[in-house]
Amino acid sequence: MLRKLVVGPYQANCYILGCKETKEGLVIDPGDEVFRIIKEISSLGLNIRYTLITHGHIDHVGGAQELKKITKAPVLIHPLDSGGLVFEPDGRLVDGQKIPLGNFEISVI
Repeated sequence: MLRKLVVGPYQANCYILGCKETKEGLVIDPGDEVFRIIKEISSLGLNIRYTLITHGHIDHVGGAQELKKITKAPVLIHPLDSGGLVFEPDGRLVDGQKIPLGNFEISVI
């Protein structure tokens, strides 16, 4: 399952991706409106395993730390895109990396 939320004053896209069978999920670019994101996650019945950040601009990372406090999911970003972060990510993404999510996996590009 895939949901797109347009969040924050910059109207950035935040994505919630999940496996219907296992209910494992991840969030991509939680820029703002964390409680709205959490409400959507809850409505889908997902357990968030990761928060992925595409790049370090505030409209993509603004809610990452707050989301982590709630979901306990690690925040991951590619090292070349982490320059704008005001916090230390939990892990790094690398080109070609496979991220398991329920019954499928996603590839980092």
